[in-house]
Amino acid sequence: CLLLTGSGTVRIDNPQLNVREVATPRQPIKAVIDTRLEIDADARLLDGTKTWVFTCNNDAGKAARLADRNAEVIVVPATERGRVDLQAVMRWMGQHDINEVHAEAGTRMSGALLASGCVDELLIYLAPMVLGPGMGMYGLPALHALDQALRFEFFETAMVGADVRLRARLAAKWQALLAAVDSHGRS
Repeated sequence: CLLLTGSGTVRIDNPQLNVREVATPRQPIKAVIDTRLEIDADARLLDGTKTWVFTCNNDAGKAARLADRNAEVIVVPATERGRVDLQAVMRWMGQHDINEVHAEAGTRMSGALLASGCVDELLIYLAPMVLGPGMGMYGLPALHALDQALRFEFFETAMVGADVRLRARLAAKWQALLAAVDSHGRS
C-alpha cells in the first residue's frame, strides 16, 4: 500500500503519513507529487522510511540531500501545463508492484487526480461536526451540465467511532472491470 500526497499538503500540514494508534507489521510507502522539487528535507514524513518524490525538476543536489533521508526522487514527464504527469506516476507505480494508492491530499491534488483519470474509488470520512465554511474536497472546474459529472456508486458505509466512512466506486470503471473479468472467465 502507498500513501500519496502533494507538496502543498507537506508544506502546509507537515504530515507524518504513517500508521499510528494500531499495530502494523509494516508502514506504507509514502509518495509526494512535487512538480518543482521544493520539499523541505526536514519534513516530518521524511522519517527514514521509504518515500518517493515525483517531480519534473531534475536537481541532482536536492535529490542527494533527500536520499540522505531515504527519499528517492523520481523524475517523470510534465504535462502541457508543466505539472507532474499523474498518469505517468501511476504507470511507474504499477511497474513497481504498487496496486493500491491512498491519496491524503488537499483540494488541488485531489482534483488533479480525479481530472487525470487516476481515481477509481473514494474513501471519505465524515465527522459529526461543523468547522465553519470549510473548503471543497476537490479542486475541479464547474460543470455546465449534469451529464458531465463523475458518477460514483456507494458500496460500503461503516461507523468508525463517531465518524462515518463511505466508500464509493467510479461506476463506469468498475462496470468495465467486472465485464472484463467476466468475459475472461468464460473464455
